[in-house]
Amino acid sequence: MAAPSPLIAEGCKLRVRYRVPKIKTRKTAAKRFKITAKGKVLHGHAGMNHLMMKKSGSRERRLEIEGRVHGGELKKTKRLLPGT
Repeated sequence: MAAPSPLIAEGCKLRVRYRVPKIKTRKTAAKRFKITAKGKVLHGHAGMNHLMMKKSGSRERRLEIEGRVHGGELKKTKRLLPGT
């Protein structure tokens, strides 16, 4: 007969180490938002992927500038990007 397992032996207390789960970044949010050094969250504007011929140059330049995320959306967005 095999020797009893040390975990099942009488008088032996079982010690279990729990690992803290890794905090993972939501990759879809990482592609859409950028966090600055001071903690501001920037987003790109919609409408810059196709049908560019009918948009004026000034409109294209205005849409290229990244906007800031404000208010309640800021808290939600930062929660999606914990590693940054």
